[in-house]
Amino acid sequence: MSNSQTAVSVATSVQSAAEELALMREMLASLQAENATLKAGAKKGGTRLKVGDKGGLSIYGLGRFPTTLYWSQWQKVFALKAEMEAFYETNKALIEERSEVTRLAKANAVKPEGETAVA
Repeated sequence: MSNSQTAVSVATSVQSAAEELALMREMLASLQAENATLKAGAKKGGTRLKVGDKGGLSIYGLGRFPTTLYWSQWQKVFALKAEMEAFYETNKALIEERSEVTRLAKANAVKPEGETAVA
């Protein structure tokens, strides 16, 4: 291999490495942006939606586990909105309104010996 062929080969390798580095930087920026978006949606008190593998619509962030229903089931829940609000007004003295703060307070409450706190 002559000196000129070696120089061309090295120049091609350097250019190829520079292009690969640029692609990696673009990919890193894209992944960092996606990570920031995911972190923002996962903050305490935040909710997010997701479609599962079987086509169910899941709401994350309402409790410890996601609430998943198929769209026809969600439509039935939506249709019950007025009835649920009326039922709540009638029974609000019996219905507990939980927040993350009350859940944590109950979980950390002191229990008699032998009992464990469960939220």
